[in-house]
Amino acid sequence: MSPFAVAGMQEAQGLPPLVMDWFEVISKSVAILGGILLAIKAIIELSASTAQRTQDLRWKKANVARELIKEIHADKRAMDAIEMLDWGSGRHEYSPEEGGDVRVGEEDVVRALGKGRPQAVSKKDEFVWESFDWLFYYLDRLEHSIRTGLIDFEDVHDVFRHYADLIQARRQTYDRVITTQDYRLVAPFLDRFRSQPEGPRS
Repeated sequence: MSPFAVAGMQEAQGLPPLVMDWFEVISKSVAILGGILLAIKAIIELSASTAQRTQDLRWKKANVARELIKEIHADKRAMDAIEMLDWGSGRHEYSPEEGGDVRVGEEDVVRALGKGRPQAVSKKDEFVWESFDWLFYYLDRLEHSIRTGLIDFEDVHDVFRHYADLIQARRQTYDRVITTQDYRLVAPFLDRFRSQPEGPRS
C-alpha cells in the first residue's frame, strides 16, 4: 500500500462515523459512475464498429453487382439480345461471332423464339436463340446472387427495370427460352419488378 493511501486511512480514522459513511458512499458512487461511463463507452464503440461493418458489407455488395453488370456488358451475345429488346420495329444488322451479318427485326425474334431450339436451324434463328439464351443465363445468375445475399436487388434495379418491362410485355415469347434452358430463377427475377413497381426491394 502506498504511503499516501496509508496516510489517507489514518486521517480518515480520525473522522466522525457519519463523515466516514459519507466518504464510503462517495467512493462507491464514483466507482459505480466510472463503471457506467466505461460501459457507455464500450456500447458506443461497438455501435460504431457495427455501423462500419454494415457499411463495408453494403459497399462490397454494390461492388459485386457492378462487376456482374460489367460482365454482361462485356458479353456481345447478351448485349445483342438487349439491343434486340431495345430496337422494337424495323430490322437492324448484327454481326454474330461465327462471322457474317444478319438483319433481325422484332418479328424475326418472335418467330425464332416461337420455335423449339432444335428447329431453330437457320443462321438468323440460331443467332436470336443464342443471344437470348445468354441474356437469360445472366438474369438467372443475378437472381441467384440476390437470394444468396451476394448482392442487393436495388443495385441492379435501375439497370434492368426497362428491359424487365420489355420482356414482361412479351413474356410468352421469351418463356420458351427460359423453360427450355431451365433458367428457373429468371421468372422470379422478373417478378421482382412487377411486384415492386415503385422501387426496389432486397
